[in-house]
Amino acid sequence: MNDKDSKLIQYLEELIERYHGLVYGGSSTLLEYSEIIERSDVPAKIKLKNTKFCVLDEDDSLPQTRHIKNAVSYEVLEFDFEWENLKSLEKMSEPKNIHFFDEKLVLEAWDWDDPKLPEEVINSYWNIDEIGTGQDLEEWYEGLENINYDDFPKSLVPLIKNAVKEYLEFKDN
Repeated sequence: MNDKDSKLIQYLEELIERYHGLVYGGSSTLLEYSEIIERSDVPAKIKLKNTKFCVLDEDDSLPQTRHIKNAVSYEVLEFDFEWENLKSLEKMSEPKNIHFFDEKLVLEAWDWDDPKLPEEVINSYWNIDEIGTGQDLEEWYEGLENINYDDFPKSLVPLIKNAVKEYLEFKDN
């Protein structure tokens, strides 16, 4: 992919976020990538396939803590973007039309230990309330020394152990 296409894809991903602003306003995107699957000059159109891994605010959390979601939302969407002309497309002007293909939407909840889940998704899930997580775990297990790490998805154990460590440091200060 050339630099021009990379910039175009980044711009189109920003348009998608605005287009679905209310949906993505209540989510944290952990990994997103897109590819141009069709392109035409006349009419000036691009069909984009967008893949996104995110955690949604309204999704359920792990029973032991409200600060860690129990699954990842896997979304694959296709969009058609159409501009007035090729020059407008090349200048990355606002498209005259955006069409979302509802019938091609893939929307699944993947467990944290799903073997298809890219490691980058797990590694980017770091923005949690560590102090709140530690407090929740202390209450749930009636003491931090009682935490059974086998109760959690294996991929999240390092995140949870780090939250406990941060919570202990917080309590000591």
